[in-house]
Amino acid sequence: MTTTQRQLVVLGTAEACRDVEARLGGAPIEVRAANSVADACKLSGAASVAAILLLDSHLSCDISELAAIWPSAPLLVATPDSLEQTLAAIRERAQITDVLRQLVVQSAAPMVVMGDGAIVFGNPSAAELFRCSGDELLGMSIDVPSTRSPVELALRRGDGTEFEVELRCV
Repeated sequence: MTTTQRQLVVLGTAEACRDVEARLGGAPIEVRAANSVADACKLSGAASVAAILLLDSHLSCDISELAAIWPSAPLLVATPDSLEQTLAAIRERAQITDVLRQLVVQSAAPMVVMGDGAIVFGNPSAAELFRCSGDELLGMSIDVPSTRSPVELALRRGDGTEFEVELRCV
């Protein structure tokens, strides 16, 4: 199934971004450079942003626009003294996320991850349930009720047929 790789948006110079990328070496995360908040807001794949890293040269920037675009992405601030510790935390989080993603992909139970009312990740069992490809599954809208209790829902498959499902939000 095609999924968007998680991204770390780095507000800093291109050289600083390359340094961050080299230090993260092998972590399952794509580093995206932005010289300004405006540049960061133009990056594609808003749902796939794992974190926003502000390097010390950008500490005084207005980040409210970034928070509006990526409200669930943690904002990390790093000075030269704290950069290595911050990157270690990012690397560990990316590796844990990758392991969890693999568990979900291998599960026989249909599972999807929602972002702003649309599917941003789904396992092969979910694609089979919806009778569509993994790529077609991404972006499908589901009106998810705001409850932790199981609920019965009528959903539409990729071919337009309706089916009943018991939905559990976790």
